[in-house]
Amino acid sequence: MGVSKNNITRWLLISVIIVSISLLTITCSKESFLSGPAIDQRGSFLSPKGGCKASLEIKDGGFLGLTIVSKSDGRRSDTIDEVTGIIWISENKLLYSVGSIYGIPGIFVFDCKTMKKERVLGPRNPHGTDYIKLKEFSEGTVYFYYSPDVELMDYDEFRTKKYLYQINLDGTGFKKVHNK
Repeated sequence: MGVSKNNITRWLLISVIIVSISLLTITCSKESFLSGPAIDQRGSFLSPKGGCKASLEIKDGGFLGLTIVSKSDGRRSDTIDEVTGIIWISENKLLYSVGSIYGIPGIFVFDCKTMKKERVLGPRNPHGTDYIKLKEFSEGTVYFYYSPDVELMDYDEFRTKKYLYQINLDGTGFKKVHNK
């Protein structure tokens, strides 16, 4: 009594379907994040599937103002002043940094579904004169340039390793980057 080719093919097909469904469940049960460099220029930037739009516009004073719009229902965020960088990290989540001259410095995640923001990193200087600028996002880690005092930083060196820091997306693990 032998095993027919059709039975082997069916068994393989069923196995592939079961494994695929298992992997799909694992993938969908946890939000997957994108990676990439920060954007720090005027323009409109769609989320990966186009459900949300982030617009950076130059405001009076020369800083960038950020507005986020949900394309599905037209809801719009208030304008966020002095945005120094943005990165779409998922379909509905926008990571952004704010400087200290016209805004309250920090790194935030804006959720287009809820139209709410969460702070990842707030000012570390008690006077709120920190300057923060996103560099990139990779595997749950936010890389950014940081100076504790905007008035004392060296602008010529600011976008160098000397000022490069990292923090986890959940707000833990703030540290200077030594190997990037």
